[in-house]
Amino acid sequence: MNFILYRNCFLVGLSAATAVGPIFVLVFNRGALYGFKKGFITALGAAIGDGLLFGLSFIGLLSFLETSRKIVIAMDLVVSILLIFIGIRMFTKQQSYDSDKLECKEPAIVTIAKSFILTIINPITIFFFMFISVKVIPENVVTISHIDSLIASSMISLGSLTTFSTIAISARNLRKTIGQKQLHLATYATAVAFIILGVYFSFDLVKQIAKYFCWL
Repeated sequence: MNFILYRNCFLVGLSAATAVGPIFVLVFNRGALYGFKKGFITALGAAIGDGLLFGLSFIGLLSFLETSRKIVIAMDLVVSILLIFIGIRMFTKQQSYDSDKLECKEPAIVTIAKSFILTIINPITIFFFMFISVKVIPENVVTISHIDSLIASSMISLGSLTTFSTIAISARNLRKTIGQKQLHLATYATAVAFIILGVYFSFDLVKQIAKYFCWL
């Protein structure tokens, strides 16, 4: 049992989730619109994805992804389309802010799956865990057992879930202090953020394609 490794992984999970990215924005938006429960469910999918990516980094799969440009291109394509789609859907979806708490009829498993997929196909998240998986290993440790890897991945998920849950609670409380118009504007701002991120990955997609065909 390597408690230093577990502690390091928990802290990494805590800090990594604070980065303002697609999942941060999605958890905050869901928490503000639908309450803590929906924000937590969204956070759960993302936390599972973080733990999985960290675990895969230990067995070398993420290193393979780094050297396979075709897979990187595919990930950029999927994540750019998904982010732009989510952003446009937020713009076009009619919302009513007349009640204190909106209802989201989307099944919990679908919500979890969406945030999970958005996490594991995000190239930035993948490359982050490729880098950090080496940094969290204590200097005096030569090898990591399968049990340690499993627990370490779980601690990443737990740390990530802790931060994202805090974000969901904060978003829910914020809903009580702001008016309907401000909440509506916040939703539009979230949509814009997703579209901008999607466009960013689109540019990276073009860059990766150019490198693949040796145009750069």
